[in-house]
Amino acid sequence: MNSNEIESYVPSGVCAEVKLRTAKEVLGQAARRIEVPENAELLLSPAISEFADSFSRVQLNSYADLQLLGFAPRKLAEEKVRHAIAEDDDEVYKLASTMPQSFTRCDCGDQVANEKRLPRNSLRTAYNSIRRNHNPSLAALVSDHLGTRIHWDSAIAGIARKWITYLRLNPVVIIGLFEDITINRNATLAVAANAKSLMAHNIWIHRTGTLVQQGSYLKIWATSINTFRDFTDAVVVDVARKIGPPWLKTE
Repeated sequence: MNSNEIESYVPSGVCAEVKLRTAKEVLGQAARRIEVPENAELLLSPAISEFADSFSRVQLNSYADLQLLGFAPRKLAEEKVRHAIAEDDDEVYKLASTMPQSFTRCDCGDQVANEKRLPRNSLRTAYNSIRRNHNPSLAALVSDHLGTRIHWDSAIAGIARKWITYLRLNPVVIIGLFEDITINRNATLAVAANAKSLMAHNIWIHRTGTLVQQGSYLKIWATSINTFRDFTDAVVVDVARKIGPPWLKTE
């Protein structure tokens, strides 16, 4: 895909008004408040013109892009991360290679049937099964960086590895950026399946409200996610707003 194709590329289910922005441009765009009234349902989707300006198409070109958008830990060197991933790759290969390899073949002489009967526990199958949630070196590195323990099978390490691996394809992802989001009593806010990141200042969800992700994966990056019964405690709200969104922090 050349640069001209990238400019014209619009992922499926995306309004033509959704702009292609760099990771840095996304962080600087204007944010709007979203409030779902009581007993109402609202869909945040890049396919809806009303919300098109709040979504961006972003082509991920570098590890720095992942860091800016919160898909990889900030201030953690790429070389260290990739080295940790390589160590985990090697360890998983060793583990997989020690597992018994069972083959199921047909004795009928049917070559096509034999080709379809793949090894149930082939090395590749065993490797993929273990590798999915086995990230001890990367988890240890992230633990030291964040100052808190991240387990070897933690989703934090696993998802970071997947994004870094995915980076080689220079994917175009859909990101929505908003100010405060409020979901009132018995209200539902759904985020479209093709959005991969929801960035917000503060998210307030009534105890009877619901936030739904329609896709298999959605990164929510916000200053805070809170439940509430009412907003009588205005001080708490004001304090949260003064903290500012996490993507603007440099420390």
